Amino acid sequence: FRHVDWSLGQDEACDMQAADQLKSAAIFAHGAKSCSWDRCEISSVGGYGFWLGEGCEWNLLTGSHLRDLGAGGVRIGTGNPAFETRWNKVRDCFIHDGGKVYREGVGVLIQKASDNRIRNCEIADFF
Repeated sequence: FRHVDWSLGQDEACDMQAADQLKSAAIFAHGAKSCSWDRCEISSVGGYGFWLGEGCEWNLLTGSHLRDLGAGGVRIGTGNPAFETRWNKVRDCFIHDGGKVYREGVGVLIQKASDNRIRNCEIADFF
C-alpha cells in the first residue's frame, strides 16, 4: 500500500498529541473481527499507516514494514469507549520514518482499547 494522499479541512487543526485527530489511514478497519494482515508494506502515506478502529477484535498485523509515514504507524482504538477495540495483536513489524507531515505522529497509538499486544516490533526515527 503506497502513495496514499491526505486531506485536512480548512477548519481542522493537526497539532494535538500523537496526531489523534486525523480521521483516516492507508488501511482502516471498523468492526473487523479475526482478520489478518501479513507481510504488508505501507509506505509514502500522508497520515497513519494502519488503523484498527471502533469494535475491532482478534485481528493480527504481522511481519509488516511501515515507513515514510505522514503521521504515525499503527493506531488501535479511538477516543470513543462505547465501541471497544480489544484483543488485537501487532508483532514482528518494522515501523520507521514517521511524522513527515504531522510531526506529532507516533509509532504506535492505542486509545481507549484493552488487551491489545504489541510484540517484537522495531520502532525508529519519529519526531
